[in-house]
Amino acid sequence: MTEFNIRRRMANDDLTRDEAEAIAQELAERKNDDLRDQETELYKEQP
Repeated sequence: MTEFNIRRRMANDDLTRDEAEAIAQELAERKNDDLRDQETELYKEQP
């Protein structure tokens, strides 16, 4: 779910602010994990 979708659902009262913040936090953690994984792979590829 993108930030746009979170905001749209909040505007439509499909999500409460707390629910939206929880989703945003989880997405941020996933992104950080993905970036860390990419960094690890790049490090492994170096001689």
